[in-house]
Amino acid sequence: MSESISFIELTLRERRSLETALAELLAKYRRSSGKSPDLARMIRQLEAEILYRERMAAQTGA
Repeated sequence: MSESISFIELTLRERRSLETALAELLAKYRRSSGKSPDLARMIRQLEAEILYRERMAAQTGA
């Protein structure tokens, strides 16, 4: 879990959107011959975080 949080924090520090980070991870995952379970987990977590933020924004009207 800590590794994933660190990745998200790094992404935000580099001023990339979560969607951009997700697209980059998906591209990396698709290119790799040995599908990394850690990379797959990070992709799922980013997808969940994006969905969570979209739902929160919809609820608050932001």
